[in-house]
Amino acid sequence: MANFATSYRKALLGVGALLMIVGLVGFEVARQQCNLIIVFTHPGPDAWDDYQKELVEVDILGIDPSSDARVLFDGFANRLSLIEASDGQGRRWHIRSIAKTGGGSRDELIFALLALFERNGIYSEHVDVYSNPEAAKAEDRTKVTRTLAWVPDLDRIFDPTLPAAGQHKDSGWKLLRGRSRIHYRFPSGYTIYMCPNSQSLGLW
Repeated sequence: MANFATSYRKALLGVGALLMIVGLVGFEVARQQCNLIIVFTHPGPDAWDDYQKELVEVDILGIDPSSDARVLFDGFANRLSLIEASDGQGRRWHIRSIAKTGGGSRDELIFALLALFERNGIYSEHVDVYSNPEAAKAEDRTKVTRTLAWVPDLDRIFDPTLPAAGQHKDSGWKLLRGRSRIHYRFPSGYTIYMCPNSQSLGLW
């Protein structure tokens, strides 16, 4: 009986050690795939002043103020949509132009959505999802497959190029985990997470 008890204890210790090793390996893999970094690149005083003016311009979109990101997005999706022919980078800081045309490029729409959240006191992150790890490592935005807004407090992601009915209802972090991506704090002053070693599999 004593020998059995000793063997049983040894087996338990062995299983415990194995689980600890597996846990440590899993943690190391996660750490390698997603690096928590905070890189501040101030856009400069003129750009910062322009951004502050753009926040005021958000009211031109005609979306009622709310503390609920879902309500804000519904209003956003009802008023703005993707316009592929938009000149993108040339107008991405101009809410008035986006409101006038009723939409814009992917970059313009994410800018307007993040500005809307910011204007209403909602913390959100700009997430670029890349087609492959190499593109993410090089920050090659020509290989960005999705440009999303993630609201951590809700754990929800929003794609401004899709209508409200097309948004995924699952956990945002669950959907993002394992994707080659980079998270930015809006406006693009902070790079928060870099997850270049993950595989991009498509979100929905």
